[in-house]
Parts: sequence; structure tokens; C-alpha cells
Amino acid sequence: MTERPKLSTGGIYRGWFVVAASGATTATAAATVFYGMNTFLNDLITEFGWAAWVTFAGSSVRTEVGGISAPFVGWAIDRLGPRRVLLTGIALTAIGLYLMSHMNSLWQFFVVMAIVSLGSSTAGNLCGFAAIVTWFERRRARALTLSTLGGSLGGLAVPIVALAVGTLGWRSALQLLAIFVIVSGLLFATFVRTRPADHDQPMDGLPEIQDDSVQAVHNWGLPLKVAMRTRSFSMLMAGFIANGFAMTSLLTLAFSYFEHEYGLTKGAAGLTITTLTVSSIFGRIVLGFQGDRYEPVKLLGLCAIILTLGLPLLSVGILFADGSGVWIAFVGLVISAIGFGGSVPLRSLVIADFYGTASFGRLMGTERFISTIGGTVGPILIGVSLDLTDHYTWGWFLAAAVGGLSIPLYFSSRKPQALIDEYKAKALDEQQQQG
Repeated sequence: MTERPKLSTGGIYRGWFVVAASGATTATAAATVFYGMNTFLNDLITEFGWAAWVTFAGSSVRTEVGGISAPFVGWAIDRLGPRRVLLTGIALTAIGLYLMSHMNSLWQFFVVMAIVSLGSSTAGNLCGFAAIVTWFERRRARALTLSTLGGSLGGLAVPIVALAVGTLGWRSALQLLAIFVIVSGLLFATFVRTRPADHDQPMDGLPEIQDDSVQAVHNWGLPLKVAMRTRSFSMLMAGFIANGFAMTSLLTLAFSYFEHEYGLTKGAAGLTITTLTVSSIFGRIVLGFQGDRYEPVKLLGLCAIILTLGLPLLSVGILFADGSGVWIAFVGLVISAIGFGGSVPLRSLVIADFYGTASFGRLMGTERFISTIGGTVGPILIGVSLDLTDHYTWGWFLAAAVGGLSIPLYFSSRKPQALIDEYKAKALDEQQQQG
């Protein structure tokens, strides 16, 4: 019998450094692209005279291109490792932001948005998630949740981005964002890597996890094609599409909504996004951490309920002409953001819980591609509603209705337990043959 190498339990578990670096790169993407670029949508409408739905369609290219490229990004992560893919994404994002600062036409807007989207999706949390799940098992929900806090912390920078846009103009602000992406991205990306098979620290950094049978099944997983044929995969993807309609609409249009409906300045509207991100942090910590104790898919259903309850309040707030409606909308924003925040780590946790981690990159890439349908259509339809009525009222009601469809889909999803047992047994056999 081969003697197992002695595992070191001293010092900080290196997986936590991966979590911190992943969170930092996600914060960079959030501050510059995910949240930050929403601060100048109204400036583009004013300067170029574009229709709202066309501008929002260009903005939603971030979701569409990110979704289309996600399967290829997932494949690249599984083949090349997350670090190389992440560095490529950082370079593309910076190039796209710089080119956007020089655009002068609608077709250029769509092209540079595609470049930025390809870069930010490649440099987004998919790389970090793929690395993190190899370092954690018992503390996986906690690790993924802490990593996603980077996205919320990046959102806290929106008032600064909005101030830069208002003071320097959107073109100069974009050039500064490009520099920021390069500097911060390169600083943290080098720490994002998968766990080596012969790593000298035990999984999760917990010394009690040293049993051979437990060690053998760390890297089990269903192949992508097998997972896609399961009933649970179809139900989850349908839920992600419906939920993505609501979530992406909220994240893409919240800044423009408060600026348009209530006449808030860019600085004040930026503070509403700060509120969204702080509320999102609360949701991620309170709901995301519970994924190590309760069924992640049920918690995901709870997040969908919370998100769906908050969105109608954004519509109700518009109906009050005395100015008090902004506070009703503010409450709706907080509630919706809590639901959104909790769902961010839970989505990837559900994928790992249902299908394992052996093909995690490809599974998450496919999930992003499919769920993009809702995220692309949502902002466009709300933009059409805004053009027709000059208000967001019916748009938010529509987002709530579509998002609500995900609730029964999540609660009805079940693990493919027979396949899980089969592929865990295969992983155990392979480990015994190698050992």
C-alpha cells in the first residue's frame, strides 16, 4: 500500500488566497464594466440621440456576448487553467474600454461593447469559481460566497465612477477605467490557480479530512453531455433564464431608472447603486453561507422569491407624484438586491452540488450561455416599454412576473443521485488504480 504524503496543517490555507484574489479580480470587473458602465447610458442617449431601447440593447450585449462566449471560456479553463484565461480577459477588457472612449457611432458602440463583454466575461468570476471549487468541499459555500463579495465591493465604487463621468466626461472616464483594469487585474490574477493534486495542505485546510475514501472523490463529476441529458439540468436552466431576465434588468437599468424617474443627479443615482451592492453583500453573506448547511437549490428558490417581491415596489414608487415614491422604490431596490446577492454564489454551488467539479468550467460556461437568453431580452423589453410610455412602470412588473417563473422550477429540481453515485464510484476506482 502506497504511503500517503504527510499533510501540513500549519499556516493559512492557501485556498483562501485564491478566494481573495478571485474576489479582487471580480471587484475590478464589477467597478468598471458590470456596474460602472451603467453610469453613462443616459449620457449616450443625450449626446447621440439614440432611442433608449437601442442603447439598452447595446448595453445588454455584455450579457449576450458573455453568454455566447461562456462555453468556450469554460472549455478553455478546463484545458488551460483559470490563470491564463483570466489574464487574456483582462487584456481584452482594457482594450475594449479604451476603444470605447473613441467611439462616435452606434455600430462602433455595439462592436466595442462586444469586445468589452468578451473580455469581462473571460476575466469574470467564472475563472475564480473554477479555481475555488478545487480548493474547497466542506467550506465550498463559504468560499464561493466570500469570493462573490468582490462583485459587491466593486459596486461600491460606482459613485466614484459616476463622479469621474460627471467631472471628466465619459470618454476620459473610460480611459481611466482601462488603466485601472490593467494595473489591478495583473496584480491579482497571478494568485488564481487550481489546487495541485499533491498539495501539502488537506482539502479545506481542515486536518480531520484525511481519510482515503474522502480524498478519492474530491474531483468526481458528470461529463457535460451526461449532465445536459438530466431532467434537473433542463429545469435549472429554465429557472436561470427566467431569473436572469429579472436580475439583469435590475442591475443594468437601476441607475438609469432612478436618474430618469426621480431626476436624481449622477452622484445621487450612484448612491442607489451603492445601496444595491451593500444589500447584495447582506444577501450573499446571510443566504450564501447557508449553502454549507442546507440544500443550495432550495436556498436559490428563496432568493428568487425575495427578488420577485422587491421588483414591483420599483413600479409602485413611480405612481407617487409627491416625491415619496423614491423611498418606496428604495425599499424595493434593497429587497431585490438581497435576493440577487444570495443567488450569485448559490448558482455555482448548485452546479457543483448536482454535477460535481470534474467538468465545472464547461458546465458553468454552458449555464451562462443558456441563462443569457433572459438577461439579454429583459433590458431590451423594458427599454421598449420606456420608449412607449416614458416610464419604467410596466417594465418592472414584467420583470417580476418573468422572474417569478423560476421559483417553482428551483423548488422542483432534484439531484441526479444515481448518476452521482455512479461517477463517484468511477472516481474512487481511478484513484485506487493510480495509488
